[in-house]
Amino acid sequence: MMQQNVSTPRSLRNPGKSAKDGALGMASAPLHMVTSEGGQFKEQLWCTFRAIALAFLLISGVGALIEYRGISKGLGLNEEVQPSMESSTKFNDVKDVDEAKAELEEIVHYLRDPKRFIRLGGKLPKGVLLVGPPGIIVIAATNFPESLDKALVRPGCFDRNIVVPNPDVEERRQIMESHMSK
Repeated sequence: MMQQNVSTPRSLRNPGKSAKDGALGMASAPLHMVTSEGGQFKEQLWCTFRAIALAFLLISGVGALIEYRGISKGLGLNEEVQPSMESSTKFNDVKDVDEAKAELEEIVHYLRDPKRFIRLGGKLPKGVLLVGPPGIIVIAATNFPESLDKALVRPGCFDRNIVVPNPDVEERRQIMESHMSK
């Protein structure tokens, strides 16, 4: 004959059978459940530590595998950027802002033949910051130079500050003619 635990309710001793008062889990025959409360914090802390350690080992292993196999070279992560010397845009194609264009032409002439300017005592500019109203599309341009980080605009980063104003009536006519001719 089976031994029955005295501490369990009678309805739990015969699973699958209904109790006298109705099915298990109903209001007339409730299920009694006891949870253990002790040591849960230590167990959770240990599980968290193991999960973090496992994640660290997996990430380190994948990183070592990528470095060892040279997978990052195949993704193009270590390639150096090569400048494109070919451009179909000339200074005559740029309409508007004649003063800013003249200053940029000086810089381009200097960069093309620096020996000619070095003899006269010229120094190579480290960078040029173009400042102007919204709608000007130039690399390294800003509409709000006062909001730039002080480390970016410190002496030595940008040697010249070229202000690009809004086009006047004649410059707008030149822009329209340029777009209409295409």
